[in-house]
Amino acid sequence: RLAVNSAFMVGHSAIRRVVMGERASSEEATEEELAQMVELLRQSIREGGLGFSSSIAQTHNDGEGQPVPSRHASREELVALAGAIRDLPGTALEFLPGVGLFTDEQKQLMTDLSLAANRPLNWNLLGSLSPTQIWQQQLTSADRAAARGAKVVALALPDLMKMRATTLLHQLNGWKQVLELGPAERRAAVADPDTRAALSEAVAE
Repeated sequence: RLAVNSAFMVGHSAIRRVVMGERASSEEATEEELAQMVELLRQSIREGGLGFSSSIAQTHNDGEGQPVPSRHASREELVALAGAIRDLPGTALEFLPGVGLFTDEQKQLMTDLSLAANRPLNWNLLGSLSPTQIWQQQLTSADRAAARGAKVVALALPDLMKMRATTLLHQLNGWKQVLELGPAERRAAVADPDTRAALSEAVAE
């Protein structure tokens, strides 16, 4: 039968927001909050989540331009949440370390997350068309992990991405004017039925 062929990771930022509220976007978690996050992650996986996903990438910001909540997590929090899926069969571990050359600290963290979860860490994203010295250096994260009995695997982009998510909407008819509004005005515009109808009509032209 027809079905939607998709599965969903349990996002670190979402877990932080549920447990910590507004503090999720500015502070480290307390021991009690971390315990609640671990339990919420495990509950979410028991109820259908595929695994745990987190990001410390400097390019990941929220709608207000502020770092997403996962970027405020301590190293201990990241490792504890990765470890929470260790005894949950069939789960996956996804991580976004950032772009450009990896520091020793980033590579060590990736190794430690894989070891804590006892499963491969899939990181996003190896750009095969980036300068040779960048992708070759990034792949040393796999060698470092293997030397410690961990497994770190790159999710690769084999072809040039012609349009990025940050520029796609700007190229659609009618969207540029909306996207150039301030955050509050932009949200109001896309929530307005008349504006949404006009955007749909413009894109269809």
